[in-house]
Formats: sequence, C-alpha cells, structure tokens
Amino acid sequence: MNKPKISIITVVFNGEKYIEKTVQSVVSQDYDNIEYIIIDGKSTDNTIKILEAYRNKIAVLISEKDKGIYDAMNKGQQAATGDLLWFLNGGDYIPNPDTVSKLLKNYQNEDVIYGQAGIVNEKNEFLGLRRLVVPPKLTWKSFRLGMVVCHQALLVKRTISQLYDLNYQIAADIDWAIRTVKKAHFTKYVPIIVCYYLEGGFSDKKRIESLKERWHIMRKHYGFGLTFISHIQIVINILLYKLGLRKNRLS
Repeated sequence: MNKPKISIITVVFNGEKYIEKTVQSVVSQDYDNIEYIIIDGKSTDNTIKILEAYRNKIAVLISEKDKGIYDAMNKGQQAATGDLLWFLNGGDYIPNPDTVSKLLKNYQNEDVIYGQAGIVNEKNEFLGLRRLVVPPKLTWKSFRLGMVVCHQALLVKRTISQLYDLNYQIAADIDWAIRTVKKAHFTKYVPIIVCYYLEGGFSDKKRIESLKERWHIMRKHYGFGLTFISHIQIVINILLYKLGLRKNRLS
C-alpha cells in the first residue's frame, strides 16, 4: 500500500472556460496510479468537446443530468475504485506535476491526508491561502469552526467516504467531512499547497443560505450550545475578512 490508487473526481457543468486547466493539472501528474473520473451535468457548451480531447486519460466520463453538484459527486465516488478519493471540481487545479507524489510519499495507510488550498481569481492571480493555519491533527471535532480544511484539499479512503446528503444543497461538503472523518483512525497533514480553487465558489455566492444549512448540520453533530458559540466566531471572522482585517476567512 505504499503506492495506493487514487481516484480524482471532477464534477463540472458548462465549464468550457476553465475545465481544460483542471484536466491538464491531473493528467500531467508524475504519479502513475491515478484513476481520473469526470462527471458532467450534461453541459450545453463546449465542455464535452474539450474533454473528448483527453478521453484516453480519463478512466470514467459520465455526461448526464443530475440533481446538483453533490449528486454528481455521489456518482463520482460510486464509480471510483481507488484506495483514496480526491474531489477536485471544475475550475480547481493541482499546482505541480509532483503534487500527488509528495502527498503520498511514505504512505502508511492513513485514512485521511490533507494539505493547504490556495485561492486564485479568474486571471489565475494568487489571492492567498484559504487558511493560514490548518489543524495539525484533524478530527471530526475540528469542523466545529467550519470547513477548517478545504474540501478540495482532503484525500480520504474510499472505504470511509460517506455519500453526500442531498437534503443539503449548499453545505453538504461539511456534513460529508464530519461524517467521513468520524470514521478515520489515522490522519496526516502534508504542509504543501495541494490545490488552487477559484474565488466566489458555490457557497460564497449563497453565503446566507450556506450559513443556515451549516447551522443545521453543525447543530446535528455538535449540539445547540457549541454550534451557537462557533457561529458567532465564524460570522466575526467572515466580517473581518471582508473588511480586510484578516487574511483568511476561517470558514
């Protein structure tokens, strides 16, 4: 198991402007045990045409209508056969060809491997790290303060990965992370940037709705008292970030 198979799952819909950068960052990896899975929501632009050019590098390509991003992610992990899963959405990309090799160097059968995530704009300009500090020891309780590790910076064993709860339309990723990491016995932090993602993501565009969903999710897992205190801190951090008084949003 020192060279596990990793299933990288990309979901996309009408992503002709950015999907090629995502795909190129995956297929250029020097790690030779990658299963690349792409789930397209029946795009109406040139996304599929672009993907067809890389068809021999894509293990699974599904293009059909779905019930949203988390339904597509569920399809991806149900199609996966790798030891580890990594969700890298359309528009995200891996920094360097040796990133996966660095992540899995000296692999010791960890249940979760995680790193840093960087934020870029549409001009591919680096805007900073999503978090200046991530938990050195990740547990399910770490997510009491929100998505303390970026969803796209988490690699998890397929055998512990939970299906996304489709009752949540915006914040199902944190519910998935909590339920998945609850199953983990060994987690490992690798101090490198493992992905870049575009600012203004799905939950950013629907911030109020996202916070409402997150409230219900965290209350379910942590109880009312801890969730109330945590959300006060989360809201303060977001406001400080918007005002430029904090370099990362901590949510």
